[in-house]
Amino acid sequence: MIALCALSIIGCAPRQEASSPPEPVHATEAGMPCSQATRAVRAALLRMGYTVVAAEAASAERAGKVTATKTSGWAPAVPEPGAVYTATVVITCSDRGSELEAVTDEPWMARMAFRRDFAKTVSELAEQKTRRPGIDDAPPSGLSVAVEPLRAREAVGEFGVDLPAAGITPVRLRIENRSERAYLFRRSKVRLITESGTRTKPLTAERVTPALVPPGDRQLARTLIANGEIAPGQSVTGFLFFPASAYRGASVVLIDRETDETEGLGIEF
Repeated sequence: MIALCALSIIGCAPRQEASSPPEPVHATEAGMPCSQATRAVRAALLRMGYTVVAAEAASAERAGKVTATKTSGWAPAVPEPGAVYTATVVITCSDRGSELEAVTDEPWMARMAFRRDFAKTVSELAEQKTRRPGIDDAPPSGLSVAVEPLRAREAVGEFGVDLPAAGITPVRLRIENRSERAYLFRRSKVRLITESGTRTKPLTAERVTPALVPPGDRQLARTLIANGEIAPGQSVTGFLFFPASAYRGASVVLIDRETDETEGLGIEF
């Protein structure tokens, strides 16, 4: 009788587990735009042994979703494939960054490992430098513009302080003129575009200077990208500073010195 009761209890355990819905895992990535969040989620699931089978792009207006599967392998007793489990990650974006909600229908022990590893893996991948088209990828002629917003870890490495925590997103710019024409660049003509579509102007020196270490106009002057003419074959590199936000793109306007015509360049992150 005792043995029968034990078997009965053991037999009930899987049904009990299946009846309780898995609890979702929540992760927050401040300052991360939708596009980067989707890439980080896909990479995290792949690293954790899943195969991504579907991905719906997220935007500020609509949540995105990444669906992935994992097989338990071949069953040891019979030559048949094991169970297939599914993980689903919902991505919600705003100007603050990305919110992730992940869930898997794997057995209890595997779910605990998923809860332990998912947010950490996404964070590790998010901290890796995202490779965007750079100067070496540009065509041999024309204008090449690279714009890179820095998040917390990169800002600390560059400036020794977490500028996003102080409400500031530092943005590295590089403009190379591979054309035969001279162009005029003005910092005030650069705009960053938030996830919600707001076009944002650079911050003033009065706003940025107190957050630098040590505070001072001299350090700011050393890091700012220079105004002025970009002659054929020349390039300019430096930083601008914007209100802390999740940015999905940028626009840079250059002026042809010969014709005074403006040329607007759009960059998607």
